[in-house]
Amino acid sequence: MDKTNVSVDFRIMGEDYHPEVITNVLNIEPVRFWYKGDDIRNTGNKRKYTGWIFSTGYDETLDINSQLSKIIKIFTPKVNLLLDLKKKYNLDYSIDIISIIENGEVPATYLESKTIRFIANIDAMVDFDTYINE
Repeated sequence: MDKTNVSVDFRIMGEDYHPEVITNVLNIEPVRFWYKGDDIRNTGNKRKYTGWIFSTGYDETLDINSQLSKIIKIFTPKVNLLLDLKKKYNLDYSIDIISIIENGEVPATYLESKTIRFIANIDAMVDFDTYINE
């Protein structure tokens, strides 16, 4: 990578649920999932929660909203399903925005009102991860 890239993940976290249920209910394939207690990549540590992640993957962009809009488009029609799942399985949701900055080219980092509404509707948190390469 020699240009700035951004990826956005929609992460579902919980204690006692099967990721396959999320996949079936939402009719969306995750990029990865794991169970509470699974090993974390040869670190000797264990996962503290069960997780299900859908990701936009990295794209070259100087505006995080180009990736956020993909998540909003896919998951907004599924808000009622997300709320039902959240209640039934005591789930937490997170929108994870990951920026890899190259050559000092920092992406525009702001949230559009449609994104804020979506986040509020599903009671999600937002996590910003920024990595700077020189």
